[in-house]
This record gives sequence, structure tokens and C-alpha cells, in this order.
Amino acid sequence: MKHWQWIAWGAIAAPLLAALVRLAEPVVQANPPEALQHLTGRAAFWLLVATLTIRPLQRAGLRGVMTARRTLGLGAFFWATIHLLLVLVFDYAPDFSTLGSDLVSQIHLSLGLGAWLLMLPLALTSNQRAMRRLGRRWGRLHKLVWPVLLLAWAHLYAKERVATTLLWSASLAVLLLIASRLDSKRRSRAPL
Repeated sequence: MKHWQWIAWGAIAAPLLAALVRLAEPVVQANPPEALQHLTGRAAFWLLVATLTIRPLQRAGLRGVMTARRTLGLGAFFWATIHLLLVLVFDYAPDFSTLGSDLVSQIHLSLGLGAWLLMLPLALTSNQRAMRRLGRRWGRLHKLVWPVLLLAWAHLYAKERVATTLLWSASLAVLLLIASRLDSKRRSRAPL
């Protein structure tokens, strides 16, 4: 396993260690499910950002960094799934009767679910077999990561509702990633 893979696995494991530390804090002990929901959602978002940062890092000359992209993307999906399960278990189980109306009335829920639903086919096709079977369609499918990023950011924005350091840093990260993507598209179209 290359060193970038180790770094990716460390980034994926870090939220678990953070959760163990946070659960010992008195403030968090008052409402551990909510604290875990926040932690897992943020982990998913930042791993998604890290995944999309890989291509600009490669273009900047960081060799071998692409080996970590799939791992980071699957890590983002893992934490997004844990986040979704925590919300379902602690906010709705065993009676899911209000889930449908909450998806309509609480926009952050529908945005988050939309992001997860778009991540699902990406995670299911993040293997060599799927790449071979889908051919060129694989690349088009995996461009869904950009709407996922925007939905995840909108989910965070709708949930936070006030300007926090988290929201500002997330917004800056999204803007920089989009600017990098637009710049690379512009360069690829420019005549030599």
C-alpha cells in the first residue's frame, strides 16, 4: 500500500478517534446522538472535499496522490451512510411516520438525502469491474460528485443557518474546488 493510501485511511479513521474523545466531554454527554450526527456529517463532507482536492494536487505535481482518491471517496460515502443511519435511528426509529413530512418541511433533510442518494451509485461503481463494464459512461457517471458536493454544502448551510467558522471554511473549500475545476476545463479547451 502506497503512503498516500495510508494517509487516506488515516483521514477516514480520524473521525472515529475524534468521536471517542468527544464523547468523553461533559457538553457532548448531554446529547451524544446529536454530537455523533454532527461529527459524522462533517467527516463525510470534508472527506468529499479531500476527494475532489486530489485532481488539483496531481496537476500541481504531487506524484502518486491519485492512488488515494477512491479510498477517500468511499470513506466519504461510509461516513455519510453512518450519518444517515444515526439520523434515522435517533430521530425517527421506531416510528418513521413523520419522516416524509419532515423531508418536505426541513430542507436540510431532503438536501442531505439527495446527496447520499447521488453518492450511492458512485460508491457502487467505484471498482475496476464497474469501470470496465461502464467504459466511457463511468466517467460521466462519476461527474455526479459535483452535484453531490453542492448538495452536501447546501445541506450544511441549511442546517447551520448562521455564519459559523465551519460554514465559512466549507464555503471557501467549495468555491476553490469549483474554481479549480473551471480553470482546468478552460485550460483543456485552450489552443496550444
